[in-house]
Amino acid sequence: MIGLGSERMLARKKKTSLAVIVLAALLYAPTTFGFSITFFDATRQGSEFRITMAADLSLTENVIEALQSNIDIAIRVQVKIYRIRENFWDDLVVDTKIDYTLSNSNIFRGYSVRSSDRKLDRVYDSLSAALDAVGSERTYKIVVPEKQSDESDARYRGKCRIFLDRSKLPSLVSTTVYFNNSWKRNSGWIEFEL
Repeated sequence: MIGLGSERMLARKKKTSLAVIVLAALLYAPTTFGFSITFFDATRQGSEFRITMAADLSLTENVIEALQSNIDIAIRVQVKIYRIRENFWDDLVVDTKIDYTLSNSNIFRGYSVRSSDRKLDRVYDSLSAALDAVGSERTYKIVVPEKQSDESDARYRGKCRIFLDRSKLPSLVSTTVYFNNSWKRNSGWIEFEL
């Protein structure tokens, strides 16, 4: 027979373990809000892939406030392509990242957008125009390295996403926003096979 004190202790342990499970689920749950991919198309010609996508981007008040305080915001498009291998794990052949840096341009009284591939470098009058420019339909040309594309009949699969890259924030800011949901802007992965 279990005593009354033991029953209370068991009930307390169950509540504590449930709280730990819920907290872990919240921390590690994939967040897919704030950004959404509105158009996506993938084509292949030999070892060259063309990924065309458009996205709808929205920022929270916290992110906008940081941007207006002259903290640059990095938005990243990431494309991963795997070669499908039967009876083995799929081989990652390309992991491409294109960064868009959004900053408050006090000199020009607008918002500056620069891309790492140098295809976009412009100042916009409003934040919504700058976000529309980053999310506008764009085609990314990705070439699989020659050593990976030797087989002409090779099959590939891939995935693509767009997200706010918190790792590009200044170190003092990145530590404070890491667990803040208003900074988790992510479209989630779009998967494709070619």
